Formats: sequence, C-alpha cells, structure tokens
Amino acid sequence: MASPDRSWSIGWNDKAGQFFARYRKLAPGPGEDRWGTKRLPRGFARHQKLDAERFMIAWYSAYIAGGGLNVPSPRITPATKTLRLLGPRWLQYRYEDRGTKINTYNGHKQSLTNWILDSDRFEHASIETLDMERDFTSEVCLGWIASLRGEDSTVLVHTLALSTLFNDCIALEWLDPDLANPLGRPAIKKVIAKLMAARDASRVVTYLSADQVTALLTGPTRKIPDFRRVRYLVALALGLRDHEVQGLVWEDLRLEEAVPYVMVDRQLDKIGRLPFLAADDLARAGKSKDEIMAVPNALVSPPKRGSRRALPLVEIVVAVLRWWRAVGWRQYVGRAPSKDDPVFPSGKANRHSPPGQFVLVESAELVRKDLERVGQETTFKGILLDFHAIRRSFATLLNMNGVSEAEVGDLLGHGAKSTARGHYISPELLGRRLELLRRLPLPGWVQMQARVIEIAATGIGPGAEVIEMRGRARRR
Repeated sequence: MASPDRSWSIGWNDKAGQFFARYRKLAPGPGEDRWGTKRLPRGFARHQKLDAERFMIAWYSAYIAGGGLNVPSPRITPATKTLRLLGPRWLQYRYEDRGTKINTYNGHKQSLTNWILDSDRFEHASIETLDMERDFTSEVCLGWIASLRGEDSTVLVHTLALSTLFNDCIALEWLDPDLANPLGRPAIKKVIAKLMAARDASRVVTYLSADQVTALLTGPTRKIPDFRRVRYLVALALGLRDHEVQGLVWEDLRLEEAVPYVMVDRQLDKIGRLPFLAADDLARAGKSKDEIMAVPNALVSPPKRGSRRALPLVEIVVAVLRWWRAVGWRQYVGRAPSKDDPVFPSGKANRHSPPGQFVLVESAELVRKDLERVGQETTFKGILLDFHAIRRSFATLLNMNGVSEAEVGDLLGHGAKSTARGHYISPELLGRRLELLRRLPLPGWVQMQARVIEIAATGIGPGAEVIEMRGRARRR
C-alpha cells in the first residue's frame, strides 16, 4: 500500500529479485483498480532502495506530466551515497524511532548539523560529499576526527554519532549491507578508546544525597503527585533504570511472599495499550520496524544487557506498594488494577493516553521540579540532575554504607547475563540482598498528598498489616 504522504511506494520482491512499485493512477477506467503496479529495472540491487526511489520519482513525474499515460522508464542513474544525501534522512529516521531518547536525538542533530555536514559556524575537514561506500579511508576518518574542536568528550560524541550513522545506514540497506563500518578499523578504534578513557577520567557521577532522598520522599507539598512519589521510592530502593520501572506490571510484584520481592523482567520501549508485546517476537515473525512501531500495543524488550533479576523489597517499599495497589492506583486510573496492568500507568488526567495504559514519563525535568518543590538543589557540581541520577544514588549510597562494588553491581544487574542466574530465586539469595538493601538511608515513612504511609510494628510477612495511614501531613 502506498504511504499516505505520497502517491507511490516501492518494495523488494525476493522471488523476482527486483523492486516493485505501487502507484496511484491519474485516471483509472470504469471498474479499474485505482492503484497500478510497475516493475522496476533489474539493475537495482536490494540494498539500492534509495536509487530505486529516485528512479520512481522521475518515472512518476513523467507519468503525471503525460496526463496519466504510461511512459518509458528513465535511464538508471545510481545516486552517490554521500552524507549530504543520507545525513538528513538518517536524522529523520532517528526522530521517528521511539527507541531514541529526545536528548540522544538532539545530540545527533547537533553533531550532524555542525560537525558532520559542512558548517560555516564550525570549521572542520569536509566529508559531506565523499562516497560513503568508497572514500572513507582510515586517513580520511582520522583527519576528520583531528579537525574537530572541543573537549575529548565532545569530540567523542561527534565521532560516535558518525559511527552510529554508518551502522544505521548499513542496517537499513541504504548502503551496501556487506560494507564494514569504516570507523571500526583498528587505527580508528584505538583513537576512540583513548577518547573514551579521557572522558571517563573526567566524568562527574551525579547522585542525590541522603538528605535529598529524604526530602524527595517526605517533603510536605501537594505539588508532587502520589504517582511520582511512589515511582521515586521504587527507583531509589531498587536502583532500577527508568524504562525498567515503567515496564513493571503487578504480577512482577510478589508482595505476599515471606520475603516480598520484585521480578525485573522487562523494560518498556514504546507506550501503548494492553497487553504488552515483545518487540523481538514481532521481528522474528517477519514484521518490519515500521510495522512493529505501528502496533497499538505497548512494546517491551528484556532488561538492558540481559539483567533479569529478583530484588527484595524493604519494609517501607512494601508498605507503600500495598497502599498504591489498594488505594492510590484505583484513584489515579479509575478502576482496580489487575495482574497484567502496569504499576505506573497513564492516569485519568493524562490527555494523551487513556487511563491504565503503559506510558513513558518525561522524567528528567520532573525530578528537578520536584526537588525544587521540597527545597533541594537541582544540580550536582553544576550538572543537572535527571532520573538516572536516582539509579546512581542507589549505587553510591549503598557503597557509602559498606556495600562492596561487586555486591552493588549484582543488585544493579551488571553482568547478570546467565539465564540460570536470572531465573533462580532462593530465600537465601533474597535474604542476603535484603540485608544489603536495608543499608540504604531511606526514611521510615513517605508523605503522600493527603496522608502519611509508614511501617507498622507487625512485620512484612504474608498477610501482615504493614502500613499505617494518616489523614494529614506528619509533623516534623
């Protein structure tokens, strides 16, 4: 089917070994299909879709100019694959890719506009008119890297952007799929490794102090919704990545076990309705990326780097999550939750998604606003705090309280690629991890908008009453 923004589309036919086009007829006869089919010449290989599109533009323009009469095919003139040609197209692909975060896209845009394509503002070696399949020798790449200005980390960002551009163009078959990324050659990899080492040596690790954690969870303000306070608590107590938090469903939370725990089983890639679907399953079923992104359901993938893991819940987290399930979630969504519902869904006040669906939250700016609302700094050594700083806070505060780096790495899911390790859950393992997590300087109570939730004295076992709710803010 032709795309809605133009009157033709092309696709590769494996059996015929050539491209076919579907085009809208200018004047179909009575009873005729309004769509026509055209075989493109066999001179195009499968990876030359860009050339085939240029051919179809020329043919369809002549077809329209001729009043809808069939016209001879134009001469095949393969396009030279240059950065001037493919760069803007790649940037549009990245913009439409929901897996690309907005900050990453903005970084790619800045690199492409100012440092990969020619720029009057920032002089550097010109590479935009070179043939990407032939001309990018090691000498050309090294010369371009040497011409970039800025700190080592800035040069690294632009270099990695160009490397990503090559990888995407090869994967999308805009370039020959057998082409090796020129920035993967040994001489260039050595330069990239030095830039990475220099960046890591100067990197500032941002995190929240124990006082900031306490203020974020207990600060008396009605401007922080209960939804976000619960999310902050879960992220601070478990060290989850943002998309792991937003991929949780109620079935993942085992709140009635002898040692309550959460199974970190997935991360959310795309918002959408229930039930969630695995993007990998759709790809294995032969769906294209555009078809996968068009499905209305939420899309998920395994946790980053295969870090599936079971994490025990400390008492205050059990208390708050039981209240959120019994009271807060129902108020936020307008109905009781089921086991397949997201723990942190869209709410009744959300204008973009119906209540109860999987949703992605613009977390970085909200974290800073909420810190400001409870009277806390929104920067760390001049660097803006974001939601990922909460994960770093988890690691840093545990390390400050005597938990080794290896144990912190285990809790964060670093190196948890073993399938057996990801699925094996024992009381001993949970008990040991619970001991470590209890060293986090979390408060014993959390201030919601209309009530306080705190730990009662009756424990956290199955069926235990672990929360006490008060109708007004706790006195300090």
